Amino acid sequence: MKHTALILCGDARFSRFLLTELSYLGVSATPFDAPEILSSPDTDGLSVLMDASEYSLLVIDGNICSEAARSWLAHNAPCPILAFARDGTHRLPPTDAGYASLFLRRPFPITDFDGAVRALLSLDPEGSRPLPLSPAVRNENRDRQGALSVTQTDGIATVQGHSVPLTATESAILACLLAHRGELVPRDTLAPLTGGGNSVDVYVCRLRRKLEKPLGIRLIHTVRGQGYRLG
Repeated sequence: MKHTALILCGDARFSRFLLTELSYLGVSATPFDAPEILSSPDTDGLSVLMDASEYSLLVIDGNICSEAARSWLAHNAPCPILAFARDGTHRLPPTDAGYASLFLRRPFPITDFDGAVRALLSLDPEGSRPLPLSPAVRNENRDRQGALSVTQTDGIATVQGHSVPLTATESAILACLLAHRGELVPRDTLAPLTGGGNSVDVYVCRLRRKLEKPLGIRLIHTVRGQGYRLG
């Protein structure tokens, strides 16, 4: 499957950087040359743009996104969204169309961007073979006891009522574990989300420290020599 992305960015130089990085991931990207379509209080142009082509991913500059555009995207998002901005007040709201979305705060590590794109599109490092993670992960997932939930848009995990902020890579790993809760998720499946190598163990350790240690509970179980299981 060939993935395509639409870049709506108010910074032409940064837009070119995103184009190059998406190309490296095997995603054919198109920078829209009139990003002010996001800042307009009139969403007709945005609606026409989305209807004109089918995209696999929207990469959106949250700093220029008007409230009208935010509302339209929340109700009409045609695909997963990767939003970025210089502060958290420009996050996009959760979508109700069933598509996953992630937020990155600028400046962000390139590994976080790569991991977010791969998670949203379920790509391996070469961008050709899908990982066993649906790109249409709901914004909120719960384990069988309802004890754990993840809000992908805000990068927030909620554990027994306690909210914990996550990085994009941590969110991607947790989303994959939630999509296969109760099942073994091999390390090789998680590796493309983290850059490979021993980084999988590092990020899982961080997740455990954030999610388990404060409450003294065990959520992520290690299957020695194989991978991890949630629940």
